[in-house]
Amino acid sequence: MLSSIDPGCLARIAFTAEMDELASRYIECGALTEKMRSDARHMAAVTVARIDVLASWNLRHMVNW
Repeated sequence: MLSSIDPGCLARIAFTAEMDELASRYIECGALTEKMRSDARHMAAVTVARIDVLASWNLRHMVNW
């Protein structure tokens, strides 16, 4: 499915300490659990990088976030 997206619409970003701190804050405030740290990091990365769209198959908790 990813291959059907125009490469010009994709962004690859470097993960930063700021993103890691935000992910930890999501967990500390109860938005996500420690078990969901990789999801918290994913959400923090797109937030800090100001990415407009987050696509994921991990819908149960991310859609309700």
